[in-house]
Amino acid sequence: MASTLSDYVKSGQLIIQAGSAEESGLSDNSADVITAAQAFHWFKVEESKCEWQRILKPRSQGLKYQVYLIWNDFDSNLQGGGTEFMAGYDALLHKYGNNYAAVSHKSITTEPAPVLEHFFTPTSSSTSTMQYVFFRHAPKMSPEAVLGRALSSSYVPKEGSDNHAPLMQELTALVHKHKHADTNTVDFAYRTQLYFGNIH
Repeated sequence: MASTLSDYVKSGQLIIQAGSAEESGLSDNSADVITAAQAFHWFKVEESKCEWQRILKPRSQGLKYQVYLIWNDFDSNLQGGGTEFMAGYDALLHKYGNNYAAVSHKSITTEPAPVLEHFFTPTSSSTSTMQYVFFRHAPKMSPEAVLGRALSSSYVPKEGSDNHAPLMQELTALVHKHKHADTNTVDFAYRTQLYFGNIH
């Protein structure tokens, strides 16, 4: 990622600094906004909250919210408008994946999401500031791209392991069942979830 952004670094528009959610290494009152994408479920919640409260500036006029947490979900809930292909994809990961359910962020984002409600409750208040919106998008992917997307995930069994071959076989069959004949692609449907609010 750092190499991809090298032009911005060279121009001085971007600074990349090693750190963690719990120990950022940033100065007090140095950040206007904090965003974490596809990662908050790995953080130590209380330590992160204290650190973020330390580095956030007092909220300026016109800046309503300062903290944004984002997850890109597979749009697999058929009752919630998800697609049959994504439901099948998700089911295969539950069937063959390595601790797929355990590494999911859904343990903290599933409503009523008490962990997030607490995180977005300022220390001086008993009322959560948490807001929530979601957005759908569905890039078209070739069969090869879908398999590559799967293999890039840490929870997908590697080649040579017991579950690798059956997962690839069933995923290939699923793709061919749902692909568009005219484009030879499937709609890889996502539901991007955004939780935002203030913590002090």
